Amino acid sequence: MNPVIRRSLVFLLFMCFFAPSVHAEEDAYIYPNEALSLRPGESFLISADASVWESDAPEVATGNGNQITAHDEGFAMLTAAFPDGSEHYYDITVSADAIPALIRAAVDLALDEWREYHGKTFTDRNKYTEWYCGRGPGCHFGWCGGFVSYCLDTAGVPMDDYTESVPHEGGVPYAVYAAGVGKLLTGYTKMERIGSIPCPGYLVIYGQRNRYNTIHVGMVTEARELEDGTWLVKTVEGNVSSRIKRYCYVYDPLNTNEHNYQDCPENLRTDDGIDQYTIHQKDWFIYTFCQTWY
Repeated sequence: MNPVIRRSLVFLLFMCFFAPSVHAEEDAYIYPNEALSLRPGESFLISADASVWESDAPEVATGNGNQITAHDEGFAMLTAAFPDGSEHYYDITVSADAIPALIRAAVDLALDEWREYHGKTFTDRNKYTEWYCGRGPGCHFGWCGGFVSYCLDTAGVPMDDYTESVPHEGGVPYAVYAAGVGKLLTGYTKMERIGSIPCPGYLVIYGQRNRYNTIHVGMVTEARELEDGTWLVKTVEGNVSSRIKRYCYVYDPLNTNEHNYQDCPENLRTDDGIDQYTIHQKDWFIYTFCQTWY
């Protein structure tokens, strides 16, 4: 056999057995998981039609076209295969609790912090200031905003710096990376997540009449509409007399004269360890709620 032909055949055999396959180079790109929390019967639209859907728990959630539908409480992993060969995985939590799992985790963490440090006095250099700016000599401040943002971040809620905040579609859990109350308000305003109705996991910003709109911030842990249109609101808040405290009060979203929240009446008080059933100061008011989800 001609030596040139022999070498060519050897080379071709080598390529067949040892060279990377073309198929390997064209394998579909697999996207990382996306976690979603849905209620039974609720649907979620994705950005493109998938050609094939697979669910490891079809009784919990399934996919069709560009839509994920939740059926019953539980957990499911869905795989969406798209016409371009890409795949995307979705971790689905279906629960009657409307609060997204990440937000519920942040609320639970904030309450755990209260339980662990209940009655402890903090200085203006602590774990919440350190979370934001480290241990340097200049890192000390009123830490109410650092406390709520620390809880959201530690629970895994995605964050944008307040200078770079933008709207996020679908009301998915999102927060603002900031510790100052004014900066938090700026970030959530840019995110278009400012409202007058409380929900668990929202941030509540307080103002002081005739002085400031952004004097303090806490996290809503419970909100329940009462028969007269007012709301029973429970919160957990850092840097209240240098401590972490819980509050319970009644808020009126229709009252626009800066006297919009009052002491919790006796018949609505419960024995669950809440520190304060009276409002912070008589000249304070609720300025707005920052929506970490909706």
